[in-house]
Amino acid sequence: MGRGSRAGTPWALSSLAGAVIQTHIHVAHTDPTQFAVLGPVTVVIDGRHHRIPRAQTRGLLALMLLNRGRRISREAVIEAMWGGAAPSTARSQVHNAVTVIRAHLAELGAPEVLDSGPSGYELLVEPEQVDISRFDDGVRLARDAAVRGGPRRRRGCCAARWGCGAASRSRTPPARSWKRPGRGSWSGG
Repeated sequence: MGRGSRAGTPWALSSLAGAVIQTHIHVAHTDPTQFAVLGPVTVVIDGRHHRIPRAQTRGLLALMLLNRGRRISREAVIEAMWGGAAPSTARSQVHNAVTVIRAHLAELGAPEVLDSGPSGYELLVEPEQVDISRFDDGVRLARDAAVRGGPRRRRGCCAARWGCGAASRSRTPPARSWKRPGRGSWSGG
């Protein structure tokens, strides 16, 4: 690799990951119910983001999504939500949050995906339904492609998906200066 090359750097891998994810997403999205944890925690139905009320309830949904495929005990949920300083009503608050998640999913027409029992809670969703799983898969594929010399081929493709890199530089002239309120200006590239 020549001097100034970004191949093999985190930037190149993230650019390639975006390209791979963009390609992979079109194949993977067959279920109309998706979940987003990269950014605001939302349920995505047919491309529309729906936010579950209350931060605590969204936190529980995120915890279950990040532990997709594993049952989480009530005690582990309480520890994750309150970090050892749980209120006396913690069990009922967790139960209420689960009820709200179920009701919200039913209202959106999503299938029953939240399983609960004496041993805890589990979301029964496929990896392709969760944005972070698709992203992790894209990074893995990008690293594999980088080993085979793929970043230069894929770099331009990611711009449409992630708004980065090559396409934005080729279509938009760079900013020359930016005003800082009350402090003059910064000089840009």
